[in-house]
Amino acid sequence: MFFKKNKNARKENRRSPRYKLYQSSYYLTENGGQAVTDECWLNDISDGGVSLDSSKDIPPGRRITVLYKIGTKVRREEAVVRRCGKFIHQWRCGCEFTGEDTERSRILEDYYREQE
Repeated sequence: MFFKKNKNARKENRRSPRYKLYQSSYYLTENGGQAVTDECWLNDISDGGVSLDSSKDIPPGRRITVLYKIGTKVRREEAVVRRCGKFIHQWRCGCEFTGEDTERSRILEDYYREQE
């Protein structure tokens, strides 16, 4: 049986385009006052945030530091987990960057313009 998607089911609040970014990476978080590093798989990125898959459920509201690479630039970004849900055998988390960064915007636009 097939169902049509409800166009109004989930409103997107994006302020900038989303780019595909399939990349293994790491995120850092604090657990009991100690920094903990975990592996993750990045799915996509925008100027406002990143989607990642993790083997662990990261609670919404948790602050994390995401490491990623765009072209030759390695970035370390502070983010807040906005949602996290089970996806196949991983947890898929949507994270919002905590601040605007004009360099991040420029790097993303330049890199993906070159890829077209």
